[in-house]
Amino acid sequence: MATLKNSIINRILKCLDHGSFIIEDFDCQFESNSSELARITFKALPKYIFVLSENYSSNPFGLTLENFSRGSSNKIISTTKIPGSYKNYEETTHENIDLAIDSVSAWVENIVDDLTNSRLLLSPAIDELSEDFQNSIDENIEDPESYFEEDEKNEMRSKLDKIHERVVELEKKWT
Repeated sequence: MATLKNSIINRILKCLDHGSFIIEDFDCQFESNSSELARITFKALPKYIFVLSENYSSNPFGLTLENFSRGSSNKIISTTKIPGSYKNYEETTHENIDLAIDSVSAWVENIVDDLTNSRLLLSPAIDELSEDFQNSIDENIEDPESYFEEDEKNEMRSKLDKIHERVVELEKKWT
């Protein structure tokens, strides 16, 4: 059973189910008996994560409370966001759980922003790749109105495989 109440889990899930994405775009784990209360991973690019944690402060009194499992006045609620608002990795402490939950929506927007800007960086390379692809098709067509012969189909598949390899290389380079 998760440490968080169902109502808190539902509030977190609602933050994921609006805007550009839906709940199914994320892998959500709600931990029990751990300082990590929730871990959310964006399935399409698992490098994007959100972690909700609750820890005791590092002062001696806080450590003593942790050892005896008493009190909550020295507990610190924090979130880790990849990507953050302006950095790739951000850790933030929050005064209460409500503010931590609100930061889930901001994290989702950070993903949208990062993906949008990543696409802009790749745009010239993708345009060049598309133009090369179109040129490679056009240069080998003798009669544009005829159907493909078997050897032409095989040659086209080979070229598509090469293009696919280049796209994969570009993705690795930029992610």
